[in-house]
Amino acid sequence: MFGGIEMDSVNQEAIFQSAASMQDDINHERLPIVHLWLAATAAAMLLAAFNIIGGSDRKSLWSWSKSVKKETASPLNLAKKYVLVTGCDKGLGYATAKSLDKHGYSVIAGCYNVKGENVQRLQKETSSKLQAVQLDVTKTEDLESVRQWMNSNLDGELWGIVNNAGVCFVGTPEIMAQKDIDNVLAVNLMGVINVTNKFLPLVRQSKGRIVNIGSISGEVPMPFFAIYNASKAAVKMLTETWSYELLPWGVKVSLITPSAFQTDIIQYDRGEIATRWWKEADEEVQRDFGQDFFRMNMRPSGRFRVCKDLSPVANSIIHALSAEKPRPLYRVGQWSTLLPNLFKFSPQPLRYVLGSSVFNFITDQPLGVQTKSK
Repeated sequence: MFGGIEMDSVNQEAIFQSAASMQDDINHERLPIVHLWLAATAAAMLLAAFNIIGGSDRKSLWSWSKSVKKETASPLNLAKKYVLVTGCDKGLGYATAKSLDKHGYSVIAGCYNVKGENVQRLQKETSSKLQAVQLDVTKTEDLESVRQWMNSNLDGELWGIVNNAGVCFVGTPEIMAQKDIDNVLAVNLMGVINVTNKFLPLVRQSKGRIVNIGSISGEVPMPFFAIYNASKAAVKMLTETWSYELLPWGVKVSLITPSAFQTDIIQYDRGEIATRWWKEADEEVQRDFGQDFFRMNMRPSGRFRVCKDLSPVANSIIHALSAEKPRPLYRVGQWSTLLPNLFKFSPQPLRYVLGSSVFNFITDQPLGVQTKSK
């Protein structure tokens, strides 16, 4: 049955052959022209985006994004409302803990190394209401210790959980060491699940909030970030699913999707990591990629500007925790809306152009590719 009309096997076969022939025409004859047209379209769109976000007025950079001012949030009685934030040693977690403390929340700052210099500085820069605790989101003993501390010390309610802790390595899954792949997934995905599961009973009691930190990498397949992309895509789906499951309990769940903020998440010793990956790689992988490729040397971002001011993201988190009707999704930053929509609504050939060239920041090619191109 096709369009309400019955077809015999001969007619069906003819139609399928015709469709296949048309597809071959597109694939083998028209595709180069389509590629050129799509590349020109992509270039025009990107140039337009650069004009929007790369102007001389730096303030306009963030007025274009959908960051949320904390003043728009509905006032709450914050006297005895506690918020747990993970990954407060540096970057976004550090900035969020400071902002929440300034806003009046009682902050429980979960830190990977609670005795580190950054954490000591955080405690000096905040009020006595902020409590730093040892919390590696991958360790059951740390989660249990913080839960016991809450049971003994909270004189109010656990109002919110901000799942911020995250790690990232630049590289293909094939060259990355297995333990680093496992670590990215353990922190970025299982860490979110483990932390939420441990403290969700308290948030249910308060009918509070869960705020997960995502990334446009969960929607845009950036080359050489495959494991990180996958972890953030999973967090995006997890967040939306939780928002439905927890609705009957009065718990609201939000996802923050930052873009183009400098958080130092990929600021690690690439030389040291490359050496370890090279030693652990199979001989076939070493032969195909070459040792230089393991360093994942990145070209300057150029006009893909990054912002050092993390307050737009922190303000969105505060809004998600404080507003009577928080948004399920907060897109914050210069690319947070454009790129996901560009990939979502683009045909596959345009995606290939964007993924393989425009957003490929790696300067080297695998040795095997270099050899074939000569």
